[in-house]
Amino acid sequence: DSTREVLEATAINRVVALQGENSLLNMTLTVYRLDGSYVGMEAVSTQLVLCKGDDRLLSRYRRIGTDTSISCSLDLQSLLKDYDEPLFYELWVDDSSLPDGTPKVPGPALYPVPVIIGNYRDGSELPNKILYDNPSLELGVGGEGSNAITKVVMHRRFFLWDNVSGRKVLDKDSRPKAAATSSGAGASAKGAEGLSDLQVVRWAKKVELRVKLRKDDPDTPYDESIRIFPPYLFIEYEQQVVSTIPEDIPAFGDERETLRYPKIEFQSAYIMDLTNYWYISMILFIVLVVVVVVIFGVKVSVRNQSFSLSPPTGLIADLLGTVADAFFWFVFVMTGYWFFFFKLQVDVQVLLPLENPHHDFLTIVISCIVCKILQVLVLVYRQCNVDIFFIDWEKERGSSDQPAGSGNDKDRALNSNVSVWRTILIANEWCEMQGSRHTDIDFTLMFLLLFLAGLDFQYLATPQPDSTDLSKNEVSIALRFFVICMWYFCVVLIQLAWTTFSYRFIQDPLDLFVDLCQLANISTFVLDETFHGYYIHGRAVHPHADVNMHTMQANLQAESDGNLPYRGLTQTSREDLNGASNQVFEMYIPDNVREEYDTLFGKVSQGS
Repeated sequence: DSTREVLEATAINRVVALQGENSLLNMTLTVYRLDGSYVGMEAVSTQLVLCKGDDRLLSRYRRIGTDTSISCSLDLQSLLKDYDEPLFYELWVDDSSLPDGTPKVPGPALYPVPVIIGNYRDGSELPNKILYDNPSLELGVGGEGSNAITKVVMHRRFFLWDNVSGRKVLDKDSRPKAAATSSGAGASAKGAEGLSDLQVVRWAKKVELRVKLRKDDPDTPYDESIRIFPPYLFIEYEQQVVSTIPEDIPAFGDERETLRYPKIEFQSAYIMDLTNYWYISMILFIVLVVVVVVIFGVKVSVRNQSFSLSPPTGLIADLLGTVADAFFWFVFVMTGYWFFFFKLQVDVQVLLPLENPHHDFLTIVISCIVCKILQVLVLVYRQCNVDIFFIDWEKERGSSDQPAGSGNDKDRALNSNVSVWRTILIANEWCEMQGSRHTDIDFTLMFLLLFLAGLDFQYLATPQPDSTDLSKNEVSIALRFFVICMWYFCVVLIQLAWTTFSYRFIQDPLDLFVDLCQLANISTFVLDETFHGYYIHGRAVHPHADVNMHTMQANLQAESDGNLPYRGLTQTSREDLNGASNQVFEMYIPDNVREEYDTLFGKVSQGS
């Protein structure tokens, strides 16, 4: 049969589930010696994993939907001296059910599991090289996967280590007269007549078990989506010359360390055809692009209230920020789909993509990060160039030497008896208020680390369909993105709720600043754009603000008694304002005002 017919066969009737007896993938190994003699059959548990450890964790890959990744270092000296003679295996998956769920025959019925050797060589060709170079390729899916499935060569028998066959056949003159006995692995083979000492040792560097769910067929009376295609085992072998293996134990970080302790890996992947998911994602992404264009157009329209275009920095910041925000929420929603529908599912409906992280996910996240960094840099540049000035409404007091209002503007400025300390105070308070935030980054990071690392909620991102299992395992990058964002938002929302409450019922820093401007008799004029800005009307209703404590108390008492006009630009009472502000305004200025401002600012800068 062709590779496609083998891997896409629908002969397995076994139902899979996340709970109950069908939640484990039962498999069987038939074992053979090197000479081909039959040894027996074994139920699969940890035989495929060369790493040592807790058998419960090493065998968890048999649980349906649980992607695992186990890696460790293999001691080659131990492989040479302590491991038994290698064995050949054939892998079978148990399939003892008919399509309606009834047993086929008494006892287990076995279905063969094909083996794909990644670095298998057929003469000068490497037919399985495409899987060797691209481990995340799904056979039969997409153009590349469909092309690869027609070229892949499959096998049945495999081994996990070989500490016997790597010998040379000696010439008759070089052969020993009597076979020397030796201890350890493969003693009979080591003492075989006409063979040299072991030259090369081989082992399975990577073993991966892939299980794929089938699609539901509406023409059949049974649910095909809870059945599987034939699993297959992917193996990549490695070999090393025995003479290069250090006999002593290399120090940690020594360049010889990998010669004795090479890394080995076991993985399991439960996959499904996600063509419809990616199709819907593409549609949503196109809709998102349209929304980004509309939002950016609205921002440009609001920013430019006249025919004169503002400098491009504001437009660039808006564009970068809109793209970054849109990309972030798109990724957040899509990863949230994976989290809720994969981690909280009861029946097998959704499985994660094979590629971890998926290249589309990486592309969008990197684009989002780059756009946000550039936006922040542009915003910092713009904030460094914001025009801020303070208008001091305090009237000059007359004196016997210099009547108030006499002389030209320059003389009045030089001889003014109005204190500058009020302006310095307001400017200082403005600078301090720039550091005010609705959230505290230290508080946020501290509790984020508490939830993720302290309470082990970071392992909610492990690729296994159980939200209550926080055991350590390799995490899914997409799920980790959502888990981190989810806990970050929880911490931030708590702070925002407290900030909203405190600003509403305790004190608002901006209200305090506005009151201070009113007491100091100073208005604040801010232009953050060419034609856009904010104005805080701080003109006092008292005759003078630069007074002693007794006079200020008298002024405040007169205002409290209603003997002075209302604060604000229009001098309207709070009852008539109905919650609106009479002191803080958003401004859009015309061209001639901006030109006049630039002219006056230029004269002041030149000291004229």
